[in-house]
Amino acid sequence: LMLLRKAGISCLYLGIESGLDDVLAFMNKDHNLAEAYKQISRLKKFGYNYSAHIMTGIAGKGRGSENAVATAEFLNRTKPESITNFSMFVHKDAPIYTEIEAGTFEPADELECLKEEWRLIELLDMDGVDFDGFNDFIQVRIRGKLLQDRKKMLEKLDKEIKKLEAH
Repeated sequence: LMLLRKAGISCLYLGIESGLDDVLAFMNKDHNLAEAYKQISRLKKFGYNYSAHIMTGIAGKGRGSENAVATAEFLNRTKPESITNFSMFVHKDAPIYTEIEAGTFEPADELECLKEEWRLIELLDMDGVDFDGFNDFIQVRIRGKLLQDRKKMLEKLDKEIKKLEAH
Protein backbone atom coordinates (compact mmCIF):
# COMPACT_ATOMS: atom_id res chain seq x y z
CA LEU A 1 0.00 0.00 0.00
CA MET A 2 2.85 2.39 0.80
CA LEU A 3 4.45 1.76 -2.61
CA LEU A 4 1.19 2.43 -4.44
CA ARG A 5 0.62 5.59 -2.41
CA LYS A 6 4.15 6.81 -3.15
CA ALA A 7 3.47 6.15 -6.84
CA GLY A 8 0.57 8.60 -6.71
CA ILE A 9 -2.39 6.25 -6.32
CA SER A 10 -4.85 7.87 -3.91
CA CYS A 11 -8.23 6.26 -4.57
CA LEU A 12 -9.19 2.60 -4.90
CA TYR A 13 -12.43 1.21 -6.33
CA LEU A 14 -13.95 -1.38 -4.01
CA GLY A 15 -16.81 -3.76 -4.81
CA ILE A 16 -18.69 -3.47 -1.54
CA GLU A 17 -21.96 -4.63 -3.21
CA SER A 18 -24.11 -4.92 -0.05
CA GLY A 19 -24.28 -4.06 3.64
CA LEU A 20 -25.60 -7.54 4.51
CA ASP A 21 -23.18 -10.32 5.45
CA ASP A 22 -25.48 -13.13 4.33
CA VAL A 23 -25.80 -11.54 0.88
CA LEU A 24 -22.03 -11.14 0.58
CA ALA A 25 -21.58 -14.82 1.48
CA PHE A 26 -24.32 -16.01 -0.90
CA MET A 27 -22.78 -14.00 -3.76
CA ASN A 28 -19.34 -15.46 -3.01
CA LYS A 29 -17.79 -12.08 -2.33
CA ASP A 30 -14.30 -12.30 -0.93
CA HIS A 31 -15.14 -10.26 2.16
CA ASN A 32 -17.65 -9.83 4.96
CA LEU A 33 -18.56 -6.54 6.61
CA ALA A 34 -16.01 -6.87 9.42
CA GLU A 35 -13.25 -7.42 6.85
CA ALA A 36 -14.48 -4.49 4.74
CA TYR A 37 -14.47 -2.15 7.76
CA LYS A 38 -10.99 -3.34 8.73
CA GLN A 39 -9.48 -2.95 5.26
CA ILE A 40 -11.08 0.45 4.59
CA SER A 41 -9.72 1.67 7.93
CA ARG A 42 -6.31 0.37 6.89
CA LEU A 43 -6.55 2.14 3.51
CA LYS A 44 -7.46 5.43 5.18
CA LYS A 45 -4.42 5.15 7.48
CA PHE A 46 -2.28 5.12 4.33
CA GLY A 47 -4.04 8.21 2.99
CA TYR A 48 -6.32 6.53 0.47
CA ASN A 49 -9.86 7.43 -0.41
CA TYR A 50 -12.14 4.79 -1.83
CA SER A 51 -14.97 4.65 -4.29
CA ALA A 52 -17.75 2.23 -3.33
CA HIS A 53 -19.42 0.07 -5.92
CA ILE A 54 -22.75 -1.29 -4.70
CA MET A 55 -25.59 -3.24 -6.26
CA THR A 56 -29.29 -2.73 -5.68
CA GLY A 57 -31.32 -5.90 -6.11
CA ILE A 58 -28.45 -8.11 -4.94
CA ALA A 59 -30.30 -9.17 -1.79
CA GLY A 60 -33.15 -10.61 -3.85
CA LYS A 61 -36.89 -10.11 -3.94
CA GLY A 62 -38.42 -8.59 -0.83
CA ARG A 63 -35.12 -7.50 0.75
CA GLY A 64 -34.51 -4.18 -1.01
CA SER A 65 -35.36 -1.92 1.92
CA GLU A 66 -33.33 -4.06 4.33
CA ASN A 67 -30.33 -3.94 1.99
CA ALA A 68 -30.69 -0.17 1.49
CA VAL A 69 -30.65 0.45 5.25
CA ALA A 70 -27.64 -1.82 5.87
CA THR A 71 -25.69 -0.50 2.89
CA ALA A 72 -26.39 3.13 3.84
CA GLU A 73 -25.17 2.42 7.38
CA PHE A 74 -21.95 0.93 6.01
CA LEU A 75 -21.35 3.80 3.59
CA ASN A 76 -22.18 6.49 6.17
CA ARG A 77 -19.58 4.95 8.52
CA THR A 78 -16.83 4.45 5.93
CA LYS A 79 -17.29 7.70 3.97
CA PRO A 80 -16.39 6.80 0.36
CA GLU A 81 -15.28 9.48 -2.07
CA SER A 82 -17.95 8.38 -4.53
CA ILE A 83 -20.66 5.73 -4.85
CA THR A 84 -21.59 3.83 -7.99
CA ASN A 85 -24.70 1.68 -7.99
CA PHE A 86 -25.53 -0.91 -10.58
CA SER A 87 -28.91 -2.58 -10.27
CA MET A 88 -28.61 -6.33 -10.52
CA PHE A 89 -29.34 -7.69 -13.96
CA VAL A 90 -29.04 -11.46 -14.30
CA HIS A 91 -28.00 -12.89 -17.63
CA LYS A 92 -28.79 -16.56 -18.27
CA ASP A 93 -25.05 -17.37 -18.43
CA ALA A 94 -24.33 -15.87 -14.98
CA PRO A 95 -23.56 -18.43 -12.25
CA ILE A 96 -26.48 -17.16 -10.12
CA TYR A 97 -28.91 -18.07 -12.91
CA THR A 98 -28.72 -21.71 -11.75
CA GLU A 99 -29.86 -20.52 -8.29
CA ILE A 100 -32.84 -18.79 -9.89
CA GLU A 101 -33.74 -21.92 -11.86
CA ALA A 102 -33.41 -24.04 -8.68
CA GLY A 103 -35.67 -21.63 -6.78
CA THR A 104 -33.01 -20.77 -4.18
CA PHE A 105 -32.78 -17.13 -5.29
CA GLU A 106 -35.53 -14.86 -6.57
CA PRO A 107 -34.23 -11.63 -8.05
CA ALA A 108 -35.75 -8.27 -7.25
CA ASP A 109 -37.61 -6.69 -10.14
CA GLU A 110 -36.87 -3.26 -11.59
CA LEU A 111 -39.47 -1.56 -9.40
CA GLU A 112 -37.97 -2.95 -6.22
CA CYS A 113 -34.47 -1.94 -7.36
CA LEU A 114 -35.65 1.65 -7.91
CA LYS A 115 -37.35 1.72 -4.51
CA GLU A 116 -34.20 0.33 -2.91
CA GLU A 117 -32.10 3.02 -4.58
CA TRP A 118 -34.60 5.67 -3.42
CA ARG A 119 -34.33 4.46 0.20
CA LEU A 120 -30.54 4.29 -0.01
CA ILE A 121 -30.21 7.86 -1.29
CA GLU A 122 -32.67 9.03 1.38
CA LEU A 123 -30.46 7.52 4.11
CA LEU A 124 -27.01 8.54 2.84
CA ASP A 125 -25.62 11.33 4.98
CA MET A 126 -22.44 12.43 3.21
CA ASP A 127 -22.07 15.92 1.83
CA GLY A 128 -20.37 16.39 -1.53
CA VAL A 129 -20.12 12.69 -2.39
CA ASP A 130 -20.76 11.82 -6.04
CA PHE A 131 -23.53 9.26 -6.58
CA ASP A 132 -24.03 7.53 -9.91
CA GLY A 133 -26.75 4.90 -10.26
CA PHE A 134 -27.28 2.68 -13.29
CA ASN A 135 -30.51 0.74 -13.78
CA ASP A 136 -29.62 -0.94 -17.04
CA PHE A 137 -32.68 -3.08 -17.63
CA ILE A 138 -34.98 -0.07 -17.71
CA GLN A 139 -32.27 2.42 -18.72
CA VAL A 140 -32.66 4.82 -15.81
CA ARG A 141 -29.63 6.67 -14.52
CA ILE A 142 -29.54 8.66 -11.30
CA ARG A 143 -26.62 11.07 -10.82
CA GLY A 144 -25.77 13.84 -8.44
CA LYS A 145 -23.90 15.06 -5.42
CA LEU A 146 -25.05 14.12 -1.98
CA LEU A 147 -26.57 15.98 -0.16
CA GLN A 148 -27.15 18.96 -2.44
CA ASP A 149 -28.80 16.96 -5.27
CA ARG A 150 -30.68 14.46 -3.10
CA LYS A 151 -34.08 16.05 -3.68
CA LYS A 152 -33.58 16.09 -7.47
CA MET A 153 -32.41 12.45 -7.49
CA LEU A 154 -35.34 11.30 -5.34
CA GLU A 155 -37.80 13.19 -7.56
CA LYS A 156 -36.41 11.46 -10.66
CA LEU A 157 -36.71 8.09 -8.93
CA ASP A 158 -40.27 8.93 -7.84
CA LYS A 159 -41.18 9.64 -11.47
CA GLU A 160 -39.70 6.33 -12.68
CA ILE A 161 -41.31 4.38 -9.81
CA LYS A 162 -44.72 5.84 -10.66
CA LYS A 163 -44.27 4.87 -14.33
CA LEU A 164 -43.52 1.27 -13.40
CA GLU A 165 -46.36 1.10 -10.87
CA ALA A 166 -48.79 2.31 -13.56
CA HIS A 167 -47.96 -0.69 -15.79
